[in-house]
Amino acid sequence: MDASAWLREYQQETQDRLAKAEQIREQVNAAVGSATSPDGVVSVTVGPTGALQALEISARAEGMPPARLSQLILRTSREAHRRVAEQMALSVKPLIGDSEAMHFLESQVPPAEEAGGPQQQQRQPTQRPSWDDDDPDSGPIMR
Repeated sequence: MDASAWLREYQQETQDRLAKAEQIREQVNAAVGSATSPDGVVSVTVGPTGALQALEISARAEGMPPARLSQLILRTSREAHRRVAEQMALSVKPLIGDSEAMHFLESQVPPAEEAGGPQQQQRQPTQRPSWDDDDPDSGPIMR
């Protein structure tokens, strides 16, 4: 193969890679993750950075204890985040292949929560330290 043929081939490969990278960039920028709670009370959509794009709470949430609704929103948001992370990892796989970087990205996708698992249990509200109520000049500087 002469130098000009090699150079043309190299330029074509470079253009193909750039086009593929642009396509993946567009897929990543357009990625969304959506999830609905099992009871259908909460639906959440997040964008590629995890930013909340939509939150829908059905009328069935009326009268629900606030702590329960809060946990339902958080669980549903985590699932939406998991889905967008999974989608983004799948989007970049054609570009980086089965590499150490791909294994790292895949390891960053959180596992799906199991129904009734410990992550679904309600957490107790954090107790505020006594110095927080008593004397505003005592305690740590950063609160």
